[in-house]
Amino acid sequence: MKLLKEGIYQATRKKPTVINKNISNILKKSASKVDRFRSRILYHSSPNSNPQHMFICFDNRTLVPVAFHSFSESFLMIEGIAHYKFYDKKGNVSHDVRITPASLGGIFYVFISPQIPHRFFALTKHVLASEICHSHFSPEFTQFGKGKIFSKADKLASAQIAKQLLVKNSNTKIKMKKKGYYSVESSSGIVELSSVEVLNILKKNTNPVCFYPSNKMIGVKNSKEEMVEQIWAIQPKKKLQLLMKNTMMHIINGEAKIKLYNKNIILGVKKNYALGPINKSKITVENISDQPLLFHIKNEKKSS
Repeated sequence: MKLLKEGIYQATRKKPTVINKNISNILKKSASKVDRFRSRILYHSSPNSNPQHMFICFDNRTLVPVAFHSFSESFLMIEGIAHYKFYDKKGNVSHDVRITPASLGGIFYVFISPQIPHRFFALTKHVLASEICHSHFSPEFTQFGKGKIFSKADKLASAQIAKQLLVKNSNTKIKMKKKGYYSVESSSGIVELSSVEVLNILKKNTNPVCFYPSNKMIGVKNSKEEMVEQIWAIQPKKKLQLLMKNTMMHIINGEAKIKLYNKNIILGVKKNYALGPINKSKITVENISDQPLLFHIKNEKKSS
């Protein structure tokens, strides 16, 4: 990867690269030193890419103000514990989400529709996550909740979160669209997905299953589901073949053997947990552990 400026790196795009513990340690050291206490690797090819995708590290000293965007976004937890607070237009808390790695059984994935005020808190020393913004980049696409309405929310410290009662109002619905494929959406605009929910559905199927945010959540009007983001679950010792289209892959739970270009690559949550970009190639994903394999893939569209 290439250092663009302090705390920001560009992933190598000429060939697929494995993201491992050594790279995450670089991000942790960087996040602890930079002024904003955040560092990231940019997976996308340019500011015009859609979606914008990054592997991001938060130090728990980081202060993320209340913000809302003109695009939808997702947050996939890799390591650590974090918290999202969502607000209505009057500054009142409308929903809370505590996010942990999938291996802990809780909520590991959050999808946020446009124009929903929210604030992020890192609760452990470091938080590692995959963050996706479903748009090309422009600073005009993000606004901050300034003024009296959000002043109380912006003053809230991470240490205070554990003492507060959680407000729950997600209304996440998981709908089977065809055998093995499930869309996720919510009338509140906030989708949350837990490993318990995913594994319960996997148990009812004999083959791998896929979960994806619906076009409605992403803001796409096409009748055909684009499935830019996909979360796959595979039973132990089973295989799955996928066509990758400028794709990044993150392991969420378990261990996999990836067959790519006639080579075998081992990925797992403990060491090598991401691979990409993989462009216009078929891969075989084999669950080589005795527990369910969960992984997330993102396909980058053409630059706008």
